[in-house]
Amino acid sequence: MYKKCKDFVKSVLPKPVWIIVKTVAKAILFCVASFYMWCLNLRQPTKITTLYTTRIGHLAINTDCFIRMQRAKHSNQRTIFIASLPIVNDFLVEKWSSIVEVITYKDKHYLFYERLRKCLAFFDSRYVFELPYSGTEYEVYQNTENVFYFTKEEKQEGDRILQEMGIGQNDWFVCIFARDSAYLDKTYGEFDEITGGKAWAHHDYRDSDIDSLNLAIDEILARGGFVVRLGKIVEKAMSYKHARVIDYPLTQWRSDFMDIYLQYRAKFVLSSSTSGATDVVSLFGTHYCGANMPANWNPPYKNSIWIPKTYSHNGTMVSFRQWIRLAEEKKAHYFYGGDYEITSTSMFSAEFYTTNQLRIIDNTPEEILDLTKEMFERLDGSFTQTDEDKKLQALYAEINDTYLPARANKNPIGRDFLRKNKWFLEN
Repeated sequence: MYKKCKDFVKSVLPKPVWIIVKTVAKAILFCVASFYMWCLNLRQPTKITTLYTTRIGHLAINTDCFIRMQRAKHSNQRTIFIASLPIVNDFLVEKWSSIVEVITYKDKHYLFYERLRKCLAFFDSRYVFELPYSGTEYEVYQNTENVFYFTKEEKQEGDRILQEMGIGQNDWFVCIFARDSAYLDKTYGEFDEITGGKAWAHHDYRDSDIDSLNLAIDEILARGGFVVRLGKIVEKAMSYKHARVIDYPLTQWRSDFMDIYLQYRAKFVLSSSTSGATDVVSLFGTHYCGANMPANWNPPYKNSIWIPKTYSHNGTMVSFRQWIRLAEEKKAHYFYGGDYEITSTSMFSAEFYTTNQLRIIDNTPEEILDLTKEMFERLDGSFTQTDEDKKLQALYAEINDTYLPARANKNPIGRDFLRKNKWFLEN
């Protein structure tokens, strides 16, 4: 009804008059909204924020971190979360609605989200705020309790679907994932925020190949487990074929609910590169193996180990110290430039790597296998380190502590990666 009325008024008024009417209407709405919030705050401290509904990672992790911190400090603030379209995972929004107060505008166009964000920025700090998240919330996850949960009925439904997939109550499985560009391209169109060109190309530096996990799959199967690939839309099918390997995104079982439940039930998640699809592990504390991570991205999740992509410049490998110096020299991280904004000079853009003549080198299947074996060792209690291993981890932590954007995160790099790549910690 609202849209029909708006379209009718727009059609009968001259364009200059329509712009004036729209501006006046917004000003009135702002005043009404401000007065309404003032009234609410007379009774109880109340603020409004938006859920990041367009990306599953931010929908999970931003919301989760905020609720954990609010509960940890026993805040009496009432927070109203507004969820607008598009919603990347309906089940996740529904679950947040059962935990906190969420208002969903199911009949609004996507542009409403952009307008709402501008409105929120206008009122920022007094009644409205953006959900904070910097990727450095390691201590939050170490020192707070889980807030997300599944009901008994939801667990029964999830286990029923796992049975259909061939995974019994006494079976275990590992979720695997490799980031590619298919999801963003097909969901949000072939448009690049930076260049105006094709297909969200500024994220390409994060991509990896699902088939690079094949040796890790061998290891999981040899230990008696199942393998379930995660994802909603994927670039290609897995080349690995086995009765206990399930290419879940290409099956009839793929759903918003199972995207979340699988990571809850998994023995651990093996993710090739950072992606919102596997940020979901943060909700449960599920063990996490991160391969092909950008060098600046020590994951903040609990129970995590990781290994980075590496880089070369004119044929010479770039150490972690050299990477930090380059990032600081180019002011490549948003911590140095104020608010987060992806630009060609940001390390969150593929153009940063081409501009600085950095060749991105993915982890080998053997390195990913080593990381997978280490996770099994950590889980079964057989993990050991030599004195040299401990010195290498301490040296990594010392170097990482000099790098402001990442020093809050303390998860270890894979033991065997450091053993075999000691150059990574050199000057």
